Amino acid sequence: LSSYVNEKPFIGSIEILDSRLNKIIYSKHSMEIITSGLSFTEGPVWIDDDSNGYLLFSDLQLNNIYRYDEGKGFFTVGRTLFQSNAGCITNLTYCDELVYPGSNGIIRMTPSKANPSNIDLLVAQHGERAISLIRHNGTRQVIASHFKGRRFNSPNDLILSPEGNLYFTDPRYGLLTKSQQSIDADL
Repeated sequence: LSSYVNEKPFIGSIEILDSRLNKIIYSKHSMEIITSGLSFTEGPVWIDDDSNGYLLFSDLQLNNIYRYDEGKGFFTVGRTLFQSNAGCITNLTYCDELVYPGSNGIIRMTPSKANPSNIDLLVAQHGERAISLIRHNGTRQVIASHFKGRRFNSPNDLILSPEGNLYFTDPRYGLLTKSQQSIDADL
């Protein structure tokens, strides 16, 4: 019964068009659906710790970051809340008015040698219009919210270069309210 309840549906297949992809993807693997019922998922990051690795991903509309633990099952712990109000928390009334208040890009910051199990995340926050550090204890610190005196629109798609430079996109689509009004874009 347990294996039946925890079985995840599979879809499609992987077609390799460039053999270099074989270094990171095994074409015989199937794509599995790990959850359903979410609105707009983005920003996946794999957290590889000493015990078992797990996947973190955002839902832009629901304003949460979820955690998926492999082997815990689709109908049991397949979707676990990792961080609520991940992209917008300062003014929850304002957050509720936005179509996409949540976070998008997620990067795990390199853990310290003293506390290697601490999970500190760099997160692109649409609702806060900022790049923030969400620490393992839930505290938050805005890293950047303005460029040349102008506020970000809705930061998206984070990546760190090997030299430690942060790059991201800043589209305007995250500034739409549920009444279809656009918040003034600054950049």
